[in-house]
Amino acid sequence: MSRWLRLSLIALSLVLLVLGILFLMASPVERTVPRLITGGLLCMFGALILIAAAGMSLMAAGADLIMIFIALELQAIALFALVGISKSATGSEATLKFLLLSAVSTAITLYGMAYLFGLS
Repeated sequence: MSRWLRLSLIALSLVLLVLGILFLMASPVERTVPRLITGGLLCMFGALILIAAAGMSLMAAGADLIMIFIALELQAIALFALVGISKSATGSEATLKFLLLSAVSTAITLYGMAYLFGLS
């Protein structure tokens, strides 16, 4: 991958991150967020969405396998917290199921990356 392509991908992900921040600031968050989230959790909700978006942007701009994996895990951890933010029984159950599914998929992803590394 050339240097200019890599820089343009990083610039594109930064632009998309800034646009996401502007969208969250401009949208009526009180209507889009479920009623379960009260005043104190509203800031955390927005921050977790931005962390997940940053992980997705880093994953798109990743040039090697370790960067892609770290960005994937950054995004997944923020999504774990977003799933379990409601503190209800169904939210806890969904978080546990998501955690178990993610652990299995992470193991398979690492196995595949190690296999690709071994081939090269």
